[in-house]
Amino acid sequence: MQWRILFFGMANLTLLTSASTAWAQDDDWSDWDDDEEETKRNDDEAGEIDLEEDPDEAKIDGRSTEEGDGLYLGEEYETQKLRGEGEDDADIYRDFKEELERLDPAEEAISWQEYLDKYPKSIFRPAIEQRILELEAELYDERIEDRYRNDGGDGTAEIKLTQPVFLSNIDPRQKFHAGFEMGFPAQFNIMLDYEHQLKRELSVHGGMRSSVSGTYFEPGVKYAFIKSARLQMLSTANLDLMLGGNLGIRPTVGWGKRFTLKNDVILDAMAQVGSELIFSPVLDPRLQGGFQIAVAPTDTIRFFAESSVYMKDITWDRGDAFAFNTFTFGIKFFDQKNPGNSKYEVGTATNIPYYYKYWRQHYGSIAGDINWYFE
Repeated sequence: MQWRILFFGMANLTLLTSASTAWAQDDDWSDWDDDEEETKRNDDEAGEIDLEEDPDEAKIDGRSTEEGDGLYLGEEYETQKLRGEGEDDADIYRDFKEELERLDPAEEAISWQEYLDKYPKSIFRPAIEQRILELEAELYDERIEDRYRNDGGDGTAEIKLTQPVFLSNIDPRQKFHAGFEMGFPAQFNIMLDYEHQLKRELSVHGGMRSSVSGTYFEPGVKYAFIKSARLQMLSTANLDLMLGGNLGIRPTVGWGKRFTLKNDVILDAMAQVGSELIFSPVLDPRLQGGFQIAVAPTDTIRFFAESSVYMKDITWDRGDAFAFNTFTFGIKFFDQKNPGNSKYEVGTATNIPYYYKYWRQHYGSIAGDINWYFE
C-alpha cells in the first residue's frame, strides 16, 4: 500500500514541475511580443518627429545627416530649395547686396547688371531693375551739377542757352552781338548790340537794328527773376527804349529752359511775348514775340529754328491787321577746343515769311550773326 502512495506522489511532482516550466516559457513569449509591438510603435513615432527641432534626430532609426549619407547640401542650404539654371535665392541675393554697400553709384549699377546677367531668372529682378534706375538718375544729377558748378556755388553758373537771331535775347550775359540780314527784293538789316552784365541776373545793353517798324537805337535793361543752373531754366523781363523815326518802348517777358535727352543730346527751348508801344506821332500798340528750339547733337554744333510774330492795327476796321510773321532755321557753331566754355557762337540762317499783310519789302532772306562773350 505504501509503495502505491509513493509512486503517485512522484508522478504528481513530475507533472507540477512540467507545468511550471511551460508557464515560464509562455511568459517569455508574451514578453517578446510586447517588445516587438513597442519597437513598431517607436518606428511609427520616428516618422512623425520634426527632424529640424528634435536634437536627437541623427540617432532616429540609425539615420544620420553626415555628408555622404543621403542628399546633404550643407548647413547653409538646409532651408533652400533646389535652384534651376539662372535662378538665385534669398541668401545669394542678400550676400551680394551686402558686398555692394561700399561701392559708388556707378560701380553699384554695373555690379547689379552683372548680377542680372548671371541670374537672368532672379526672383528679385523687379527690385534690382528699380535700383539700377535710381542709381542712373543719381548719376545723371551728379553730371548736371558738375557741368554747371562754378566758384560761386552750385546753381549759380551761366545756363548758356542758344542765342536767337531775330528775337530778343532773354539771358543776361556780358557779350557783343553783330549780325546782318539781306532780304529779297529790297531789304538789308544790320544788327549791333553790346550787353554789360551788372549781376548774374541783371544786365544793361545798347544797340541798333532795323525791323518792320523802322531803324532804331535801342538801349534797355534786362532782369532774370528766375535763373537756375540746377533747373537749367530762366524767366526774364526786358524793357527797351526805341529811339528813331518814332519813339516808343518794347516790354517783353520770356522763358527758356535746357533739356538733356538721351545720349547727352541738348535741347534748348525759348518763348517770349511782348509789345511795341509807339508814342510818337500817335499811340500805336503792336504785338511782337515768338519762340525758338535748338538741338545740339554735339558740343560744337546746334541746329535751331525760330519763329517771330509782328502784328499791328489788330482792331483796324478797314481791313485785316498788318502782319509780318516769319520762320527762321539755321545752324550755330562753337569753339572746338573748348565747346563747354566757348567764347563765341557763330550762326547762319535762312528766313522766310509764312504769314504777311501789306508789306512787300522781302519775301525771304539770308542772315548771319556772331555772339562774342566776355565772361
